[in-house]
Amino acid sequence: MEFFLTSQSPKDVPPIILNQIETLLVHNLIGKDDLKVISNYFDEATLNSLANLGRGEAILTSVNLIKNVQLKINLPSLKQSNETPYIGVK
Repeated sequence: MEFFLTSQSPKDVPPIILNQIETLLVHNLIGKDDLKVISNYFDEATLNSLANLGRGEAILTSVNLIKNVQLKINLPSLKQSNETPYIGVK
């Protein structure tokens, strides 16, 4: 069974839940309180680099990984085939 919990602010996740999470996918994060909450998952150099992640970039960490993985997600080349407007920076 898989469970996904997403939040823009790790400090909003109750500690009892966060302490049981084994895998994190972290995007650009600059808030000192948020960084403190996830400090057990990363070394200091990685914590400092989180503020520099760009669009489509993330760091994946897990108890099942030997080391963290830096991800770069490319925009899809497929065009949308519906009328949904695109909201965001192009």
